[in-house]
Amino acid sequence: MRPMRLLLSTTLLALGLAVPLQAQPTVEDLDQRLRAVEGNLQEILMLLKGQQEAEPAAAQEAQAPVVPTGYQWGALFLDVFSSPMSDQDVRNIWNARENVPDAPSNAPLESILVQVPSAFKWGALLDDAKTAKYAKSEGNLRIQWSGVFHAIKDGEHTFVANLSRESGREGPAACRGIVKLNEKPVLDIRVYAAQDQSGAYEYAAFNVNEQGKVSLAPGVYDFSFFLTCLGNNEEAMKNTVATLRLIEPGDRAPKPIPPERFGIRM
Repeated sequence: MRPMRLLLSTTLLALGLAVPLQAQPTVEDLDQRLRAVEGNLQEILMLLKGQQEAEPAAAQEAQAPVVPTGYQWGALFLDVFSSPMSDQDVRNIWNARENVPDAPSNAPLESILVQVPSAFKWGALLDDAKTAKYAKSEGNLRIQWSGVFHAIKDGEHTFVANLSRESGREGPAACRGIVKLNEKPVLDIRVYAAQDQSGAYEYAAFNVNEQGKVSLAPGVYDFSFFLTCLGNNEEAMKNTVATLRLIEPGDRAPKPIPPERFGIRM
């Protein structure tokens, strides 16, 4: 039995001697390996940073509404109309508190291209020579901004209009503003001047709000904002202003409508 054990030990020793011994790495080898690891880590960090920067941009791009082509955004037409109206007609409308004229269906006297205003002023026609000449026309002066509106969300939209006037020596006996989408009224806002003890109009300041709700799907809708006041006067025109805000699905409060949501067909 002893010879067999000796033979086995000798064989194992021979095998162990046959396995090559690995040399210990030098300082230079370790330094080179460390630099390689650091390089790989730096590359990974750069890739992660690029991915993090790309993800918000991609998410924002995915959420950004598609802007329809074929329109000039940020612009509307300003249309000017004038209809005969006597002082007695004005008094009758004022006394009845109704029948302030609606937007006319006939062609406008003048139509110019304007930038979407932050506020819709009755005196907007004074800003352009082509329309300013109608400021002194007799009768009922009416203006209208027309074009299209781009809805980007699906659901109920609430348009909120404010019609206001600063106090002054003269002013309108009555005013009316109407917002329409696809020729259907969304809101109708009206205000009437007060009357003093002598029966004369008292042109005090006013500030009136009105809102209208409409269900919209994403898309482009015909838009118009009509504004008229009874009693043409440049001072009253400059001081009578309407603003328009919007509550879209998901909003808690009305907010200004970006100009680029309005446009005209090209």
